[in-house]
Amino acid sequence: MHQGTNYRYASWQPIQTDRATIGTKSPYYGNIATTAFLGLSSNSVQILNLPLENAEEAAYAAYENGELKRVLVVNLREYNYTITNDTTNATSLNPDPRPSTLYEFQISGAAGETGAKVGVQRLLANGSDAITGITWDGYSYNWELDEGRGVKLGNVSTGEVVTGKAGLVSVQVADSEAVILTLGA
Repeated sequence: MHQGTNYRYASWQPIQTDRATIGTKSPYYGNIATTAFLGLSSNSVQILNLPLENAEEAAYAAYENGELKRVLVVNLREYNYTITNDTTNATSLNPDPRPSTLYEFQISGAAGETGAKVGVQRLLANGSDAITGITWDGYSYNWELDEGRGVKLGNVSTGEVVTGKAGLVSVQVADSEAVILTLGA
């Protein structure tokens, strides 16, 4: 873990320096998402890797006392919010639409039944190169909003729910995005 001032991969920049401003950095949001996936209960949590076909994606299952509770999907395909012109070195917004992938998981028991509700929480930014505008489940922890305290944003969806159908749960995950599915939401 890189911690300290001016580290690009630190969770936050605690003081103003000549190289960086005070602020919350993207790894902080990943830490929050990881904590949400692992759960806050006192129950025994076991994590299982769910093999996927592509090396640029990952999925994990969280079991509590032997019962499937959450599924984490990480779409590692890079989507940059900005692009740099090789000739002029000028930066502009990426004109290409952001791709996404549909992930389907076979879920047994009540959570997979037709009509079963599954909660969706998203770790989201404009792209993999974003340094601001990052949210976890609709909350921003940007320093400039409330000194790093969580602020629920009105322009980001929260409370998303997908519905199980015949033992399958499906969710769209954009490139450079992570999603947690919570069964029995």
